[in-house]
Amino acid sequence: MLMERTAKNGFELIRMMQDVTINVDIGGLVGEVRNALAEGGQDIAIAFTPLSFLSTRSISVLVQCYEMVTDHGGALEIVTPNRDMLGVLETIGLECQIRVHETEEGIGC
Repeated sequence: MLMERTAKNGFELIRMMQDVTINVDIGGLVGEVRNALAEGGQDIAIAFTPLSFLSTRSISVLVQCYEMVTDHGGALEIVTPNRDMLGVLETIGLECQIRVHETEEGIGC
């Protein structure tokens, strides 16, 4: 899974560079979040492509990332989720734990 990491509004922003689908393993995201935390980052934002969707496997990875970040006293945010992704987050109650933003400009607000 291709990812790109940059800084944005005091957050480490991890952009998924491929569509997240049922056939795409995003387990590497855990390592990327772990690296950001080890390098002194505290708050993490993850941006998805417009055609991405969440499977049970990718939800599990997001929960693991959330737990790592909160254990370090930080916040995890999701950026640019599509309507289906937002619906899944709302259905399982993750939008109450992980802040969601429509654009990258909303990170940290």
